[in-house]
Amino acid sequence: MTAKEIEVMQKALVEIERLREENRLVTEQNRLLNEELLKSEREIERLDWELDAVQSDPTAEVERLREDGKILAQSVTELENIRAKLLAQLSTSRQEGWQPGSEKPENDGEYLVAYRYFGTRPVIGTAYFMERGWNVQSGVTIDFWMPIPNLPEAK
Repeated sequence: MTAKEIEVMQKALVEIERLREENRLVTEQNRLLNEELLKSEREIERLDWELDAVQSDPTAEVERLREDGKILAQSVTELENIRAKLLAQLSTSRQEGWQPGSEKPENDGEYLVAYRYFGTRPVIGTAYFMERGWNVQSGVTIDFWMPIPNLPEAK
């Protein structure tokens, strides 16, 4: 084989690799487009079903929507009550010295904290706060903090 033939074959191999990569990308784009098309078709079916329900018995659909509205109004009222209770608890906890984790201490140092590790139940422990934030491991969320209280003197 001549050097010219080898060069031509190398260029052909590079072009084949480029075309394979391009084919892979086009295949992936087609897969994503097919997924979107399937989602759209499902949404159209759902909307067609809802339209049929409204057209077949508009009065029943209006009543259903009214009931949904009543349920939503009740849920909003329940959420407002829960919010009021939480605000009262927060106020009480602040009076007891606890501060919300969203409020940062003014000074660096070790603090008593109520924290969660990846959303688990709250745990009481200590954590060190520095100017840039809490020095805790990944996954820890500080819910509340307070200065470590002085221990009573031993008798």
